[in-house]
Amino acid sequence: MSSFPSTERASAITQKLQELAAAAGTSGLSVGVVSNGKHIYTSHSGYQSVTTQEAPNDDTVYHLGSLTKAITAAGMAVLVEEGKFKWDSLLKDVVPGFHQRNEDVEALATITDLLSHRMGLAMRMNYWAQMEQELLHPPEKAIDILGALGKLADFRTTLKYNNWTYAVAGLIIEHYSGTTLEGFMQKHFFEPLNLKRTTFGTPTPDNYAGCHITLSDGMPFEVPRPMISSGTLMGGAAGLKSSLGDLLTLYTTLLEAVEDQKKTGETSTPGNPFKQTAMMFEPHGKKGATEYGLGWFLTELPGEIGWIGINDGRVAKNPIIARGCAATPLAYHNGSMPGALSSVHLLQQKKIAIVALSNTLSFADVPDYVGGLLLEEILDYDQPTDFLTLINEAKNASIQGPLKTAQKLQADQQLGTSHKPLEAYEGRYVNANGLFLLDVKVHGEGLRMHVQGLPKTYYDLRHYEHDTFAWSCDRDAEAKRAMFPQLSDAFRKVCFRTSADGEVSSIFWAYARDEPAGEVFEKQEDGTLEKANM
Repeated sequence: MSSFPSTERASAITQKLQELAAAAGTSGLSVGVVSNGKHIYTSHSGYQSVTTQEAPNDDTVYHLGSLTKAITAAGMAVLVEEGKFKWDSLLKDVVPGFHQRNEDVEALATITDLLSHRMGLAMRMNYWAQMEQELLHPPEKAIDILGALGKLADFRTTLKYNNWTYAVAGLIIEHYSGTTLEGFMQKHFFEPLNLKRTTFGTPTPDNYAGCHITLSDGMPFEVPRPMISSGTLMGGAAGLKSSLGDLLTLYTTLLEAVEDQKKTGETSTPGNPFKQTAMMFEPHGKKGATEYGLGWFLTELPGEIGWIGINDGRVAKNPIIARGCAATPLAYHNGSMPGALSSVHLLQQKKIAIVALSNTLSFADVPDYVGGLLLEEILDYDQPTDFLTLINEAKNASIQGPLKTAQKLQADQQLGTSHKPLEAYEGRYVNANGLFLLDVKVHGEGLRMHVQGLPKTYYDLRHYEHDTFAWSCDRDAEAKRAMFPQLSDAFRKVCFRTSADGEVSSIFWAYARDEPAGEVFEKQEDGTLEKANM
């Protein structure tokens, strides 16, 4: 890595990063590398917002998505250090009202299980947000929803990523600290490290990156910023916002704590806010070559990265990063939200942190590939991965995927069928556990279905076949409503079912990609549509 800081090499890297960002349709990108506490590379390109066209800098605040999880896990470690509970404390003893439909999880799940994605539960992404950044539940509902999640794998047998567990972790921090998630993190981490651009709350409007989704023509479209924060649903899973400068300081401090606690065998370091770091970077869950600690993916280079990034699935084969290099442990995480992507990669043995922040949900996960590119540069790999070709492949998949879904909907449609009078479908429909509801009303020549009775989260349905209604797959229209890409044709079909007397009695909707069996919503007879906030 001796030549890495040279002006010539840094300039060449910056040019490569700008090419990747442009190819993916990214509005703004901030990248930094810190080694042994020294900033050895930073670059910024594009705009904080396509509206203002101001350039980003070290202090620009970005939404971090799932990079939040490592900090939430660090907050839990503080509470363990303080003796509020132990890593092996049972959730049923720690979380008031905790329950889970899987008896093994309810009886045996611990704090470590909660944070290591090994509970084997469904993700239910569409339970917490679907469009317009509108959150579907108040924060306290996370406990009930976690309890209602179905089983996808046996308990403690594999890595099954889940946001709901970290939503509950945020609530645990608030319960045992007696303050808000924001107040706790400011007291224990942000204020001691003088991180003035980092918050779980709502950042000040100055130097605050907007959020964008790339349209099919390659242009970033500005969408509302995510509403997730301290005091909302998913705060502990995705509520953190920060700047490049602050994050380089934060991860430097973490690496120092890891090194010191490994050397001393202690669980704390004088003057350092990070506690119990050995536990955070110990593998607890595994799938293939990828393991998970507490808030961190763990693997070894050469190897694949980006396990939770959006590139996986958009390219035929994930690249092997630094193929042929000496075995090198790596801890990393990706963050993705409608309007923002991010990544962090830690080389603990070298005390190096790589941070990439983007304000665009683009054709490809640019921060993921930026991390891979810089890892290969730092490790002096002389056969670099062709990330630009991968981005173009992901771009093609991003554009063609929705077109294929639209074609499948059209090809599968049974023409010439009829439906009941539209008024027959009106009503409120509720799922079996009472946590998810749909309100259906006649709208124009079709139906409008509001989710959770909220004003912005709705689908305009047109007759598809028999008693099934659907909406089309229009990539750009959905992007403009801040929808995360969903290619399932089943997701777009709302199937009304009838009782023996021929009356509409329920809805079947397969809205979760990891639960294709779908869910039934029973029609309520008391007529509560007027209560919906529509």
